[in-house]
Amino acid sequence: MIHKKIGIIGGMSPVSTSDYYNEIINRYYDLKKDVFYPEIFVHSIPFGKIIKKKYKDKKLIINSIKSLELAGADFVIAACNSIHVNFQEVSKKIKIPWISITKPTIDYIKKKKIEKILLLGTKYTLNDDFFLNDLKKKNINVTLPSKKESEKINKIIYRELIFKKVSKGSANYLKKILKKYKKRGIINIVLGCTELRYAFKNNKDFKKFNLIDTGSLHSEYALKYSTNLL
Repeated sequence: MIHKKIGIIGGMSPVSTSDYYNEIINRYYDLKKDVFYPEIFVHSIPFGKIIKKKYKDKKLIINSIKSLELAGADFVIAACNSIHVNFQEVSKKIKIPWISITKPTIDYIKKKKIEKILLLGTKYTLNDDFFLNDLKKKNINVTLPSKKESEKINKIIYRELIFKKVSKGSANYLKKILKKYKKRGIINIVLGCTELRYAFKNNKDFKKFNLIDTGSLHSEYALKYSTNLL
């Protein structure tokens, strides 16, 4: 079987990019039990370039996608939530499909019949409407952290999680936030940043919550799209 070739817009951050690559390959092994996995191309954008523009750099993303297309990619994904602030406009200006990170996340939420969620992420994701609007279009009740909480989470992401680290104090802070919203009846938490998974991994304190890992769902969707399983 001929697989669609996958292009990954990466570098935001490097650790999540490598996780995407590894997850696609490992899921393929589990699924097919062979080593004829899809071809994968990665274009790594220096994180500083995109942070400097607060992720809003359509030209940079278009050029990245064009590079992946020239390399042979049949479609692209971006291993980052915040970069999707460019999704609507960029999608109109490229020749190959860009599969949004919101699609598999919303598909999962609808399949599980989840009605309300807490959306966590960088301030760039939470201050933009791209994820929020996609969720609301599907009649999903979305709660956002307070501005103060959002700022603190943003610092944890950029000071720790992009390096795949989390301090005890940061883990306790996130636990405190989740407990607060659990009292409001919210146990479904969308990790709307591909690095947030590192704060919650292998931590028994979060087992009472349904942590919806957007990066994991996205990489799984990419593999299924590539191998014509959708």
